[in-house]
Amino acid sequence: MRRIFQAILPTVTLAGCSSIGVGYDKITSEVVGVEGDQDGDGYSGADDCDDNNPAVNGASVEICDGIDNNCDGQIDEYVTVSFWPDADEDGFGDMDAAATEGCEAPDGMVSNSDDCDDTDAAFNPAAVEDDCTDPNDYNCDGSVAYTDEDGDGFPACEDCDDTEPSTYPGADDTWYDGIDADCAGNSDYDADTDGYDSDAYGGDDCNDTDSSVHPGAADTWYDGVDSNCDGASDYDYDGDGYDSNLHGGTDCDDLEALVNPGMSEVWYDGLDSDCDGASDYDADTDGYDSDAYGGTDCDDTVATTYTGAPDTWYDGVDSDCAGNSDYDADADGYDSDAYGGTDCDDTLASTNPGAADAWYDGVDTDCSGGSDYDADSDGYDSDAYGGLDCDDTDSSEPFVVSISYRKKTKPIARPTMIATPDSVIHERCRRCTTDSPTAVARKTARQAMTTRRWPR
Repeated sequence: MRRIFQAILPTVTLAGCSSIGVGYDKITSEVVGVEGDQDGDGYSGADDCDDNNPAVNGASVEICDGIDNNCDGQIDEYVTVSFWPDADEDGFGDMDAAATEGCEAPDGMVSNSDDCDDTDAAFNPAAVEDDCTDPNDYNCDGSVAYTDEDGDGFPACEDCDDTEPSTYPGADDTWYDGIDADCAGNSDYDADTDGYDSDAYGGDDCNDTDSSVHPGAADTWYDGVDSNCDGASDYDYDGDGYDSNLHGGTDCDDLEALVNPGMSEVWYDGLDSDCDGASDYDADTDGYDSDAYGGTDCDDTVATTYTGAPDTWYDGVDSDCAGNSDYDADADGYDSDAYGGTDCDDTLASTNPGAADAWYDGVDTDCSGGSDYDADSDGYDSDAYGGLDCDDTDSSEPFVVSISYRKKTKPIARPTMIATPDSVIHERCRRCTTDSPTAVARKTARQAMTTRRWPR
């Protein structure tokens, strides 16, 4: 033990304790000990009844260990456990025997005194009394099986509460009061006896007046009854949140959860996904199904294109889905020559390159580009229609003007009449008569001739 100097270590006197010297080293400020404290627990003298055991001192808490832990002169005060003999080893101690205090149960003893007959293991609080003719109090409750303590006419072995006259088998049971008045053994919160307590009393039966309604029941759809108590609508079979339209809802197919008014439409899958009532094959909603799915709409992406729609010619769109060319307005099978075709008049179905041409009607019916008054195609219109060809059926008789000059004749092909001196002899279609339209034309031409000098 280090020597402690009064000048350095002051003495502190605690109430009820002896003087304890607490020393501090001036350099390290370290607690260095208590005078007379052998076990170093901070106590010495009368405050430490065992200075060799640091767990024993005046500040310790008494525990059940056979030692005076707190040095108050008593051992295990107020911390022991009472034990009673259990001679029949049924787990219940003899209620008539004296108790033994200790920290642990001695052999053959238990911590209860509930056995009314510790010589017979058949007697204890856990015994069952089911024989109404047996006069023994097996369960140590103070009554025997055939007694009727409450005087309700039912012996204890039949009465579920032989202390309450209103409780017995067959009594009127008031539901939800927590008392099994009729001793049926069922829950007092299950009035319909379906095995599920009412949800008004902590259970999960949504209708405790109908035994067919409970969480374990099969639900019959569309009868208006939530048979399985799941809280869902009885008119929403597919569970998509929309009631069937056959029962006041808006779901057009209550067997398919992907079909309801809240869904986006998937075209051409055969399902009216959004329940708008429109055809699933009419994506442009023009009232005509796509021709790719049995309809007649040749373009189901444009609402202005459908069978019977007004067709604007020459825009490249078959608006009426007729299947013909948009550049063949007269529907004769030939596109207009204004749009790369060969039809010279796309307003007349009778005029096209394949048509037979009727001569002299003023119409180029076959779109050949030739004159309609030149049937023999010799380049000269018929004289019957203002031309000079006296025979428009024979291309071998062209219009010929013969010039006779100084007894010499020089044939010259001319498309029109020319002015000549008197000595010029005009020959036209030598087989024509003098009174033919050609002769008349010749005479008229002579009258209209002007004087002109001709080379010699």
